[in-house]
Amino acid sequence: MEVPEHRKWMDERTGPDKKKVTNEFMAGVVEFIDFACAKENYKREGKLRCSCKKCKCMKYHLVDGVKMHLCMKGFMSDYYYWTNHD
Repeated sequence: MEVPEHRKWMDERTGPDKKKVTNEFMAGVVEFIDFACAKENYKREGKLRCSCKKCKCMKYHLVDGVKMHLCMKGFMSDYYYWTNHD
């Protein structure tokens, strides 16, 4: 699957040192969280599907847990279209 231009940040979680999350990635995570929190599922349940490499949208966590997972593990492969968060 080709990476859409507006989602390239998803594959560039850390900088050259491989230790720090990039500012671009963090801004993208905030964009993702804002998108997901605007959906009815979140408003009803108060939790989000976690789209990190480990959870793969199979587990639900509070917002801070999802942010932490995404920063530590990155997004699951090929999740450039946030279909599990519609």
